[in-house]
Formats: sequence, C-alpha cells, structure tokens
Amino acid sequence: TALAETALTLVGERPWATGGIEPVEFGAGEALGFMSSNAATLAEAVLVTVELRKLLYASHSVAALSYIALGGSPEPYATTVHEAKPHPGQVECAAEMRRLLGMTEVPKPGRRIQDPYGLRAFPQVQGPALDAVAYLERVLTTEINASTENPMISVPDQDVYHNAHFHTAYVATALDTARATVHSVAELSTARLGDLV
Repeated sequence: TALAETALTLVGERPWATGGIEPVEFGAGEALGFMSSNAATLAEAVLVTVELRKLLYASHSVAALSYIALGGSPEPYATTVHEAKPHPGQVECAAEMRRLLGMTEVPKPGRRIQDPYGLRAFPQVQGPALDAVAYLERVLTTEINASTENPMISVPDQDVYHNAHFHTAYVATALDTARATVHSVAELSTARLGDLV
C-alpha cells in the first residue's frame, strides 16, 4: 500500500503532503517495482542501519567516559587480550577504546584484579553488534542493488526466469541478529550506569 501510494503520487494521481515535483513517467517494467517489491522495508532498514551505526560508535565514547569516571583498568583492552580471540568487531572495539583513552602502548594490569563487568566485557559485547551491523550493511547493499523482479527478464540470455528474489530471508535474519546484539549492548550499558550511580 505504501509503495502503491508513492507510485500514484509520483505519477501525479495523488497529492503530495508537502511540496512536490512534476509527475514522473514510468518506463516499461518500472511500475512493477512499486507493486511487487520490498523497497519500503529496505528503505526503512537502511535508515535504521545508518542510525544504529552512529549510536554504536557514540557508545564507544560513552564507555570511555565511564571508564575514566570509574578509574578503570586498561587491561581488558590490551592488544594481547584481543589477539587471543580475534573476532573483528571485538578487535575493532578494543582498538577504538585504546585510541579514545590515549593508550599508546600495550596496557599493563590496573590497580584491581577485575574491573566491573560493564567495563571489562565491553569489547566482547560491543564487538558482536559491530559485526552484526557490518553484516546488515552488506546484506542491504546487495539487496538495494539487486534485481528482484519475478519473473526476471534476462536480455543477454533472451529468456525469462521465475524466481524468489522477492524473499527477504537475508534481510530478516540480518535485522534479527542486529536487534539481538544491540539488546546485549543495552544491558551492558545499564550495568555501567549502575556502577556510575
């Protein structure tokens, strides 16, 4: 319905809520994209992903400020620690924390044996969220640049292919994974907030 109303507005058959442009003339096959596609879902997913990436990177700064306020140990962010379990997002998170905290050398153990969980586990919890968003971005990049028509007309093959490219399994699972990992990030943020209070 949202795509049909968008198409009708673009061709000048429905009024614009605000502003407007001259009516657009659709070419052969272009209307199908408004009748049988996931464009609205993909557009919303892209907007959410951009916002989510911003929030995740801002949370590095918030965690670093919490580290300073709580007198954290640099040990959980040591390069050696993360080389032993090198998940890409975890390694990236630890490196960003070292950068934000001005740790130019491999951090040595701090004044206490273990920091509160909200500081100590930050790379291990933030990392999966960074990885999930990176995967989501790859999925969405593929989707928004893909042909989803069914049937799909191949000019080079001079043939028609019936398919299920309209199915959103990749998008759905990537969004679900991002949601699950962000939930863990929020829980850890709550733990740090409790420590600060």
